[in-house]
Amino acid sequence: MYPEKISNLAVVSTKVLRLSLTSYIKSYSKLNFGRIGRGYWVGCNDIDDEGHFIWEDGTEVDSQNWEKRQPNNNNGQHCCQMWQHPKNKPRFKLDDATCSKKKGYICQIKNGCSE
Repeated sequence: MYPEKISNLAVVSTKVLRLSLTSYIKSYSKLNFGRIGRGYWVGCNDIDDEGHFIWEDGTEVDSQNWEKRQPNNNNGQHCCQMWQHPKNKPRFKLDDATCSKKKGYICQIKNGCSE
C-alpha cells in the first residue's frame, strides 16, 4: 500500500497567486534567470483532452493566465509551466511545454500543514 499523496504540483489558478509566486521567484536570484528549462512546472495539463487544460484539482485553466499565443501545442506539448518569458523581464505566465523536459517545479501541500 502506498502512503497518501500529501502534495502535488501547484494549482496557480488566480492572477494574484501567480503574481505572488512571480515576486517570490524574482526576489531569490538562485531561483531566477538561467535555471533549468526557463520555467517551473505547475499542475495543469491537457493530456486527457487535447486543448482542454485542467488543474490538478479538476478546475479549468483561465485563459487570462496564459502567455501570448499560448497554449500552442508545439510538437505535442501537454504540460503547463510558469514560463520565464520574456527573458529579461519575465511575467511567468502559463505556457504549454513538452512534459519530459527538465525544469524546476512548484508544489503545494494538500490541506495545509499540521504537526
